[in-house]
Amino acid sequence: MADNKIYWSGLEELDRTPEFERIESQEFPAERPVDDFIADDRLQRANTGRRDFLKFMGFSVTAATLAACETPVVKSIPYTNKPEEITPGVANYYASTYYDGHDFVNVLVKTREGRPIFVKSNTETGYGRVNARVNASVLGLYDSARLQAPHLNGEATTWASLDAAVQKGLSGSGRKVLLTGTVMSPSMKRAISALAASAGVEHVQCDAVSYSATTEAMSVDYGRRVFPSYQFGNAETVVALNADFLGTWGDNVWYTAEWAKTRRPENGGMSRLHAFESGMSLTGSNADSRTRVKPSEQGRVAAALLREISGEGAAVSLDETTMASVKAAAADLKKSGAKGLVVAGDNDLATQRIVSAINRTLGAVGTTVELHENPSLYQGDDKAFAQLVTDMNAGKVAALIVDGINPSYHAADVASFNAGLDKVGFSVSTALFADETGSRCTAMAPAHHWLEAWNDLQIDPNRIDLVQPAIQPLYNTRHTAESLMNWAGQPVDGYTLLRQTHSAAYTADAMYTDQNWNTGVHNGFLAVSIPEEAPAAFTGADLG
Repeated sequence: MADNKIYWSGLEELDRTPEFERIESQEFPAERPVDDFIADDRLQRANTGRRDFLKFMGFSVTAATLAACETPVVKSIPYTNKPEEITPGVANYYASTYYDGHDFVNVLVKTREGRPIFVKSNTETGYGRVNARVNASVLGLYDSARLQAPHLNGEATTWASLDAAVQKGLSGSGRKVLLTGTVMSPSMKRAISALAASAGVEHVQCDAVSYSATTEAMSVDYGRRVFPSYQFGNAETVVALNADFLGTWGDNVWYTAEWAKTRRPENGGMSRLHAFESGMSLTGSNADSRTRVKPSEQGRVAAALLREISGEGAAVSLDETTMASVKAAAADLKKSGAKGLVVAGDNDLATQRIVSAINRTLGAVGTTVELHENPSLYQGDDKAFAQLVTDMNAGKVAALIVDGINPSYHAADVASFNAGLDKVGFSVSTALFADETGSRCTAMAPAHHWLEAWNDLQIDPNRIDLVQPAIQPLYNTRHTAESLMNWAGQPVDGYTLLRQTHSAAYTADAMYTDQNWNTGVHNGFLAVSIPEEAPAAFTGADLG
């Protein structure tokens, strides 16, 4: 006889409670709430089989998916008086220019309801190529770690109090120095000149990534302390000696776009690229020939190239594989002639002078190598910076203003710089953040983020690239040029300074009118006409 077991869904059914009988009488009993089921202590003590476990998991995943599909309710409040240029939900784009001491790019800033959200290429200009660093720069605008007010002796203060303290600090005896990265802004240069005239402040430039040997080599050979403008778009053969011009070296965004034009067969042929490098790079991975060499061998590779091309210089000892690659590269360079180009990444004067000699021998100066006296990238001077650190440690520097760089992080001898900074009478940092340098300074005068400021930049002799704000300043900050003008006793806002700079410099230029100014702001740059420079002529001594 079968054992007929009786099961109850719970104590309520066993006891036949009124609530259970009410639910049972309904045609469609309500399902037990999932929360009650999950919270039941007996569930945790139960021995659940694999099949039941899979049922529970399938149900929970389905429930979570359905919950995630619910559309959030967003209440929109309309404008009482809608700005003409803003339509809710429709993005606006503003032409601007990005420069951080390394990347120089014409961009379009995408804004939604007055807030910048994206930076993209401005392809209608000559420098409209962005990379990941440029794209990511918008994140810095909303970084909560930004300084939100000026600071003096570690405490937040007002701009009036800070300005008074800085002016007092600049009145002392001893060297007073403004330490910056390479300055490409005509308006900033005007502010620096004003501060130099009023307080005797010297200007020293120091780049986080130094190219001082390259500019020094140009000074020795051509009498122009400039960083060459390499025209990769004109090159049929390129030899890169530890110079990752497609990745991190030089003005790589511009170089990449120009070099890519020479790698399209439909343009009439393919250029050749030879890379000699110590570690794999973007340039090496795209090269037609890549040769691994030790960092200590870069100078010898350059010397061997020069000897193969011109017959000058002493014999160089290299292994058989490297020497074969040097001969192949030299053959391609000689075949290309003036359309050959050699670049080197080593910050070594001897190596850079050899590279300069190779390009001069090829006849590349004026074709793939241009030497514009003004403007020039990478004007940092390692010797001037080293002398500054020496004077700081000797107690000879009364005041130091640091703008746009963080030498307490990137200096070759950080300990020496920090020791000297502690001996400076009064120090100011204009960084956006309390970085390693700023946190050691007497005062911090936080600058605007580039998306909040008016500015100008010049990388091409025939144009002025403009930076326009895409949003009002989020915090109590001030553009560095405004700060310098205030400390020079000539207070002026950034926009007025910008207009004054160009109206004074280009008054005689018929192109400079209010209408063309507005057109320039719309396009992101002003076209200007300046006297043509004389071609660069070799004035240095031959290599020994």
